Amino acid sequence: MPNRPTVENGEGLAPARGARPGRVGRLALVLLATVPLRALAQSVSPSESADSAPAASSGLPAVAPAPAEPADYWDPPVVTPTGQPSRVSESPSTTFVITGDEVRHAGATTIPEILRRVPGIDVRLLGATDGQIGPRGFAYEVADRVLVMVDGRTAYVDFFGGTAYETLPVSVLDIDRIEVVLGPGASVYGNKAMLGTLNIITRSASAFPGFEARVEAGPPGDLRAAMRDGVVSGNWRARITGLFRTLTPYPVDVLPLNPLVVPPAPPQPLMDSFTKRSPLGGGTVNIGYAPSPEIEVSLEAGITTGDTYLLPTGSIIYPFDSTFGYGRADGRFGLGGPGSPYGDLHLKAVWNFGSIRALQEPPGPVFPGPDYMTGMVNLLNSHFQTPYLEGSHEFAYRVGEIGMQARWGGEVRLNTLHSSITTNETPIWNVAGFASNEAVMGRWRATLGLRIDHQTLLANDYTLSPRVSVVFSPTPAHQFRVAFNRGYNNPSLIEYFADFYLGQSHLFGLHALRPERISYGELAYGGTIARWLRLFANTFAYEMTDSITIGPAMSPDAGPGNLQWQNSDAPAYAFGGETGFEVAPNRTISGYAHYAYLHLSGGPYSVPGASENGPPPNLGSPVNKITAGLRLDLPRRIYLTADGQYFGSTAVARLNDADPGATLPYVTKAIPAYVMLHARAGIAFDNGLDFSIAGTNLLNQTEAELLGAQNPRLRVMAAVAYTP
Repeated sequence: MPNRPTVENGEGLAPARGARPGRVGRLALVLLATVPLRALAQSVSPSESADSAPAASSGLPAVAPAPAEPADYWDPPVVTPTGQPSRVSESPSTTFVITGDEVRHAGATTIPEILRRVPGIDVRLLGATDGQIGPRGFAYEVADRVLVMVDGRTAYVDFFGGTAYETLPVSVLDIDRIEVVLGPGASVYGNKAMLGTLNIITRSASAFPGFEARVEAGPPGDLRAAMRDGVVSGNWRARITGLFRTLTPYPVDVLPLNPLVVPPAPPQPLMDSFTKRSPLGGGTVNIGYAPSPEIEVSLEAGITTGDTYLLPTGSIIYPFDSTFGYGRADGRFGLGGPGSPYGDLHLKAVWNFGSIRALQEPPGPVFPGPDYMTGMVNLLNSHFQTPYLEGSHEFAYRVGEIGMQARWGGEVRLNTLHSSITTNETPIWNVAGFASNEAVMGRWRATLGLRIDHQTLLANDYTLSPRVSVVFSPTPAHQFRVAFNRGYNNPSLIEYFADFYLGQSHLFGLHALRPERISYGELAYGGTIARWLRLFANTFAYEMTDSITIGPAMSPDAGPGNLQWQNSDAPAYAFGGETGFEVAPNRTISGYAHYAYLHLSGGPYSVPGASENGPPPNLGSPVNKITAGLRLDLPRRIYLTADGQYFGSTAVARLNDADPGATLPYVTKAIPAYVMLHARAGIAFDNGLDFSIAGTNLLNQTEAELLGAQNPRLRVMAAVAYTP
């Protein structure tokens, strides 16, 4: 991977000032020092000259890439672990990087499926249009314990807390890289950065000017199309992107025909409603202006609208019509002029908004289902907005011979909701302050961080998220890390304000819900054993408290026999680790192999009387996961990639709305072990054309990965791309 002396960060701006001699730098009030992990087979081998992947993101100016250094392959630039440009070896968290080249050459065609290759990431495919991920556990139908961002903008859906990946206004054509950080990042980002952080960094106009396009198609009528164009003119930069997809859902082999959930209907119309194609389209526009090296500003807006399938509750996958959009403004202002020690001021204003609507009237699968008492059906119709402001100041300084890099700032965020399945909605404000400092003392790097959040729904709700980490580098090629930090996950809006029927029971929200909290420790090693070989090993342990779950209603006005979101008194415990290697003996072949182990115990499902069939083993996460991949870059620019993953057997607990006689809120369903294999073969031409064919789920694994989810099938798609 090429050296990028100026990296546009996840906020879309390149901190061009305050370069630190020898990259000494940062005592960032943040935790977990990252092992220098290259993560996954790269698109450029260590011996290959770098000419392909300049810095990513918003379309603001970027310094031209410098000549490549061999270390760049194993130690790529990142911005997500601390919120500032650094490298994997400098990061205070376990960090993996998937390059845009790897994304475009992968056999997998969705972001969750591409993320299967990351050790420690558990992926649950809900259907052809959606999937959820769990870093080191808890990959449920709504995986809301991971923060998902696009260029530093929070992209999760505040309504239910998870992320609808297929509705993101990002195509594979747009991606420069995906940075995956395992472990809490709450000291930097706050809410949701509990088990991990995912930052999708897009390609800027300045680094990737010109027009590009890509079309993929395959049976049974699937189509993906995308385009982007970047323009540079003097101090101005502009980028426009567009995407469209229409996908046929996978079949649902076992459909629960419960009259309490699905109104009676002829079988064929009912099944047709689950096989209707799901179209979706959207795009983004970005304009950037840099009148001087000390000042950069940009404006960006994006939107997607179309159909998707989600599993918000219960045992049926529901089709929805959705619209998600955003507007953002970013600015970077150098303080004091060129060479000033006062650093940079970063300002960001974001407005996220969206709506989710049920697609169908009865008869057919509808959410949240009929009122058991009256037979009336209230279809989902929800509208939500999340504007927020963030400001931060970054600067470097020295204390004697110790180099320091500091960052401090604050954030104000507002959540609003209007929905047909919620009541007593209240605007929620969140106010936060954060600070970090990183010190480099010879072979030692120490990172400290703290963030304090206050949410207005609870008068005394203050959340402290500290981070402490130390990295020791006996040589530049080897690093050892010890880290401790804390994270949290606020309840979603539906968990606060829910008011709808689910099967036989009414489900209520609870204003008094507390955030889920986690205490997390980690030990890690990473080292380049030879120019062509890198090893890594991590071990971790954590305790999660105040898990949000569903149980018998506690509020006096809820009534007997009903359900309510609540905090569990049963803490969950986890320990595990990942190990593996990456190899790249030459520019023709590269590969990787990883193993991940996870042991989970306790938690709300372990409480007697919580779930039919007993509690799920390992809290629904596989104990063992093995990943391996290979990339061949052959003569005449022919390439072949293959990625495979083995997931051990497990079981998941789902809301029990399909059994009219159910007495417990959850039901446990076993999920056997399975293997996923994706591959792509293609050829690239000097004129910019690229032809390839991809196979997803080549072994045709058909087991549903959650109760009520679609049953995956082998899919084949041919792609034509133009990337001059």
